[in-house]
Amino acid sequence: MYYIHAEDKLMRAARWVEQFDGGVERLKAILLDNELGICADLEREMGKLIGSYADEWKTVVNDPARRRQFRHFVNADGRHPQTEAITERGQEHPADWPKRLPPF
Repeated sequence: MYYIHAEDKLMRAARWVEQFDGGVERLKAILLDNELGICADLEREMGKLIGSYADEWKTVVNDPARRRQFRHFVNADGRHPQTEAITERGQEHPADWPKRLPPF
């Protein structure tokens, strides 16, 4: 959470830590030793963030109307006959592309 508040937008975490004034040791002091006295606030924010999480794909899978939006063709319920489905560990997925494709 501290990274979210302190980083520049679109900056990678590793680069941010490298450029952070005081480096990793300063971060340890802030986050582990509560040097700034903000750890309780950060914990509260993290709990709020975790509590607000919703799996968007689970929502789609559990809603038949939304699931119908993800199909091969909008105007037909069938599958494309050239699509080979492979069942692996009880789940269907499309077959891998062939190593060599036939010429046109």
